[in-house]
This record gives sequence, C-alpha cells and structure tokens, in this order.
Amino acid sequence: MVLSPDGHQLYVTDGNSDAVSVVDTDTQKEIGRISTAPSPHAPLSSSPQGIAISSDGHTLYVVDAGNNEVAVISLKGDDAPRVLGRIPTAWYPTSVNVSQNNNTLYVTNGKGLGAGPNANGLYPNPTRTNPPIVDAITGYNDGYCNCTFNNYTGSMMVGTLSTIEVPGPGRLALYTQQVMLNDHVNDLSVNERDPNNPIPLPGGTSPIKHVIYIIKENRTYDQVFGDEQPGNGDPNLALFHRDNTPNLHALIDRFGVLDNFYADAEVSADGHNWAMSANASDYNEHMWPQDYSPGQGRNRGYDFEGTSAINLSPGGYLWDAAAETQISYRDYGEFYQFDQNYPVSQATLIPESQANSCAGPIAHSYTGVTVPAGQVLCFLPMDINAQVTPNLVGHYDPRYRTYDSNYREADRVAEWQREFTQFVANTTFPQLEIVRLPNDHTQGTTPGKLTPQAAVAENDKAVGQIIDILSHSKYWADTAVFVTEDDAHAIPMWRVFSSKADSTPYSVLPETIPVTRVNSATAYGAQASMQMDFSQEDRMPMDELNQILWHAIKGANTAYPGATGGTSTPAPESDG
Repeated sequence: MVLSPDGHQLYVTDGNSDAVSVVDTDTQKEIGRISTAPSPHAPLSSSPQGIAISSDGHTLYVVDAGNNEVAVISLKGDDAPRVLGRIPTAWYPTSVNVSQNNNTLYVTNGKGLGAGPNANGLYPNPTRTNPPIVDAITGYNDGYCNCTFNNYTGSMMVGTLSTIEVPGPGRLALYTQQVMLNDHVNDLSVNERDPNNPIPLPGGTSPIKHVIYIIKENRTYDQVFGDEQPGNGDPNLALFHRDNTPNLHALIDRFGVLDNFYADAEVSADGHNWAMSANASDYNEHMWPQDYSPGQGRNRGYDFEGTSAINLSPGGYLWDAAAETQISYRDYGEFYQFDQNYPVSQATLIPESQANSCAGPIAHSYTGVTVPAGQVLCFLPMDINAQVTPNLVGHYDPRYRTYDSNYREADRVAEWQREFTQFVANTTFPQLEIVRLPNDHTQGTTPGKLTPQAAVAENDKAVGQIIDILSHSKYWADTAVFVTEDDAHAIPMWRVFSSKADSTPYSVLPETIPVTRVNSATAYGAQASMQMDFSQEDRMPMDELNQILWHAIKGANTAYPGATGGTSTPAPESDG
C-alpha cells in the first residue's frame, strides 16, 4: 500500500482481485477501485503486488506479478484513474519504488530470470568449508560444495533488481506492446486462425462435445520422450523409453505430442493449481516455498490442493467454470487429498462378490499388503472439503482413490470404467472429466515397492486403457483427451487440432515390464528411498529422488547430468 502525498488517499493492491483499492483516510472507507487487468474480460490472474506513487501524486506504479509488468496509472486531474501503459519486467515482480525526482523506477523480481538449466552437478552442504572433492585418479566428483544453490528449481531461482528509466509516452507505447506480446494477449486473434479449426472462439460452437483431462505426476518430457524424433528433446536424458511406455508412444505417434509444453509451475503445490485454473493465487506463490523448504521439515500443513480456502485461485477452477456454464462434469481424484483419515489400516477385507457394497475405493492388490484370492480391500470413501470446493460436491467419485502410490492404477481404471459403463448405458457421459493417474511419480527404489520402471509401466497402461475403452464407445468421435503432467502449462493449443476426427478405435498395448516387479534391498538408492516420505506427492527430496531414478535405470556408473565425471552422490536436500 502507499499513501498519497496529501495523505487523503491510501492505495492498496488487491492481489486476488486484479485491482487497486482507493481508501479515503478520513472516512476509512473504500471510495474506488482501479483495475490492473490487461482487458475488461481478462481472467483474474494479474496479481498486483507492490505499489509506488510519484512525489507529485500524479502517477501510480503497480507491479503485476501475474503479468510480469509495471502498470502505469494516471491520477492527474479530475478524470477517473486510468492505465496509461505497461512496462515489462522480469519474472514475478513483487515491489516497486520511484526515485524522488520521478525519473527512475526500482523493481524487485521475485523469480528473476527463472531457474534455467539445472546441470551444474553441485549440491549444497552448509557445513562444508572446502570445495567439491575431485579424485585425482578417477576424476570422481562428489558434487557437494559450500555454495548457496542446488539443482532444485525452487533453490535455483534468484531474485533480481531492475532499474528502469521512467518512459515517455512513445516508449511507454512500445513497452505496452511488448507486454502484450510477452503475455500472449492476442494469441486467439481471429486473423491467425484456420476457419475450419474445431476449437471455438468464446461463444462459438465445436464438434468436440466431451473432454477427458488426465493428470499424471512429476515426470519430465525428456524422461519419457527425450529420444523421440522429431520432438525437441534430449535423448541422453530419456529414462522411460518406448519399451517402458508403449501406450504413450503409440498415442503420440498417432495424435502428436507437445514437446515445448513449458511449466509455469515449479512444484506440485502450484502445479495442480495451474493445471486446474491456469493460475496460482498470491497465497500459493508466496507460501509453497515455506512448505518445500530444504530438509523437508514440513512445519506447516500442505494446504494447496483443496484443503484450504485461502489458497484458492481467484478466478476459480475448471469445475467452477463448468458449474457456471451448466456443463456436466465429474472429478476422479483431483483436489481431494489422501491423508491419515484414509490409510490402508482403515481398510477392510471383504469378499470380491460384495465389492459393490463398498462405499469407497476397492483394491484388488495393494503394494505391501497381501490380498487373499477372492477378496478385495475396501477403503473408506474419499471426501472433499465442501467449504473449500463446493462445486465439487456431488461431482466427484468417492470410490476413486486419489494420490496413493501403493494403490494400483488398474483399480483406478476399473472404477473409472464402472462409472463410464453406466454413463454410456444411460447416455449421461459428462462433458468434462478430470482423471488423476499419479503412479508415474514412483517411490524411487524403496525395497518392496514397485521398481520405477514398473510404476511407470502400470501408469502407461492405465492411460492406454482409458483411451481403449473410450475409443470403443459411441463417444469416441466427439471427445478430446488431454494428457499432461501436473506441473505443466501452455499457450492455447488450437494449432494441434485438425478439422476432421480420426475415429479409428485404439487398442491398449500390454506392459512390456512386469508390474509385479519390486525393488530389492540392494537396489541403487534403496536405503535413501526408505527414508523418504511417499505418503503424498512432493514430500520427498525430488532432486535426490531423480538422481536415484537415474542411476537405478542408467547404471550406478553413468554420470548424472551436469556431473563432471563418474557417479554423482544423491543430494541431501531439495524437492520438486
């Protein structure tokens, strides 16, 4: 907030309202509100943060973290305040100050230039005073240093300070055009579009009547598709090749892949918000670093996925938009959290013939638990926080298990298919379905748990099964399916669509790796994996887990990307 030079007005940024409130200091009441949104119809996502006022009181400067800009607002004269233009900044600006002579702006950028490549192969150890140890004979580099930063994206981001000359009208107009270009404001321009493209402009029509949105967990493009041509990937980083993920590869062969599908999110905490809302709230962006702090202390609750109203995206979520426009929708596992109310210890064994009497998820097999032949595990029904996500009430499946890496993907698909069969029979298939398939997260090489390859294989088959089931139904021709990891976000994707649907059915491919294969006690990184918390996504140090996956799959003597030679010791900190 900032006070006007005469002391009569207080200007306060409204992070979740994309506006600046004007408060009369005499009456202590809001007397006006200035929008900082790029257009009157823009969704809530500008997230104004810091604010400054010129010494003459004529100009207000507001940094919009969501738009990476400084909004320049005129307060001069008796006219209503108006945005004169916008100045581009680095990533996520958080504060702005103006010099006393009104010639210079000083802007702090919370995320600076972003994380960038994480291939320096160094891991921090605050207790170490000497440089990384390099063996003179073998060239082995233990990777530990007394440096500040590591390969975890949250630690790699460095804030910056921008010094900007206050622009005149001409330069401000050019700056404004650059902001519009940076933020892709005009990406849906009618002049750029193929008139036969099936994706409608707002208010238009489309042959697509149903959408299934499949959310996976934490794998990168290169880990799965790095060696695929002509995709823009790095084959040296591929871990789960075509022989491990035959369905994903068969689907991209037929339908295409988005290789430059960049992530606005750094971790799952904001990733699921971006995936469901194309935005992350002011609270979300400021608080997830506290929850993902080095050492994994978890001193505060994980309140980013439907457990707390304070974290909610101000523009709402897919289910809110569907409810508003009276589109039918169904949620399977997204934005309700597995916690101590739903552990396997609370499940009961019942005869498989009575499975339909179970109100919660059914497990035919569960990693670490012996399920006798002819019986199934009956869990307590899943639940959502009705006060936080009221529009999910009556629109989620309480028998669908959310994130739980011991629960098998085959049982998730079976429950999805149970409802889908009913929808087909009754012609009530929802227009929007959100389906969470999280087991490609893996549990590293924890002894007794699925190997990384097996976990990814069952996840791959689950995706293929859903496509198979859908493609042999009457809804195949008018349904679009999107498959993404939880941390990804992109500009509008209408260019990947054709004007005619390919209605050829798809047949799921079997796993090429046994999904009963488990890690041994001698697997690479087994002891470190045992110390990790896999009860919820991202509770484990992700940088260390990625290194374990790398060496477990590539070999203990294969240098981790960025290492100077030999093997690289897993880092003790970070997450992702």
